[in-house]
Amino acid sequence: MENLETWIAAYSSDKGVVDDFMFPNLERLTINGCHKLRVSPRPPRVKCCWEIKDSDDVLLHWGENVSHTCSSTSSALLLRLEVKFSMAPMHQWKLLHHLPALDELFITGCDDLICSSEMAGVLCSLRVLGLCSCHSMKSLPEWVGDLTSLQTLHIYHCSGIQALSDRLGDLASLQSLYISCCPGIVSLPDSIQRLTNLQELSIGRCPALSSWCELEENMTKIGHIKTVLCVMDLQPIWAQRGRPPPPSSRARLGRPRRRLSLGQRARHPRAPPPPLSSSSTAPRRRPLCRRPRHHIAAPVTLLSHVAGSSVPPARAFPQPSGDLSRLQSSPCSFV
Repeated sequence: MENLETWIAAYSSDKGVVDDFMFPNLERLTINGCHKLRVSPRPPRVKCCWEIKDSDDVLLHWGENVSHTCSSTSSALLLRLEVKFSMAPMHQWKLLHHLPALDELFITGCDDLICSSEMAGVLCSLRVLGLCSCHSMKSLPEWVGDLTSLQTLHIYHCSGIQALSDRLGDLASLQSLYISCCPGIVSLPDSIQRLTNLQELSIGRCPALSSWCELEENMTKIGHIKTVLCVMDLQPIWAQRGRPPPPSSRARLGRPRRRLSLGQRARHPRAPPPPLSSSSTAPRRRPLCRRPRHHIAAPVTLLSHVAGSSVPPARAFPQPSGDLSRLQSSPCSFV
């Protein structure tokens, strides 16, 4: 729908009071490839997730003539916003001004994430932030350090990041940190010791960072973290919500095993196997094949080969007694 230009999401009276929404019970809204689309007069009511993919005008001109108070009624139920492959700089995303209670924000494939201090104040209610495939980003944006309510931060496939800034230690409420497919990150800043509420640190496909965590001199910096995982395949958090994981990360049979931290393994050791009793004997090996009641002797050529070799003959072909010349008249005979 590249030529779609206007979508009237709600009908309102002259006083600016919302009368009715076009879709009052939307669970999920996806706008993909609508380059000319503008939504008016205010954002629609979506209960779960908004996904805006390659549609910059939706971000730039969403409800620009409506006050924030009127638009807050439609965004009160919003849980998650996903912005993918936007070429517009983040400080021009006027949509964020109409989402004062935004809970989760996931950004994929966007290069310019610089925003003003006013825009950063709008995002102060974020609890979950995900950055994926932002290759032009050299470091975390400065406004990330102002998210005092942030509890989960996921950095996935951002190959341009060379290091994490010390502002990471300003995230006082951070509980989970996920870093995956970022080979440029080779260490964690010293300010990570200030994250006293950090419960989980997961590192995937970052060999240099995984080696840094294994050094004894760096274990003191992350010693306050209860769970530290270094795995080979770590999917982004938004790919695990409502969508099946890829086959590489799924268990072949049954449910995947829950990983335990070193402290949990010490508190709950695995029980040793029970000892064998004195009366029990080792199980007998099953023979390769059973000897039939009437069997056919092997040809002479095969018997002579087995007899001359160091390998004992098989049970199905016993060595014949007597002179072997008696059997040369016929290739096989009954015993």
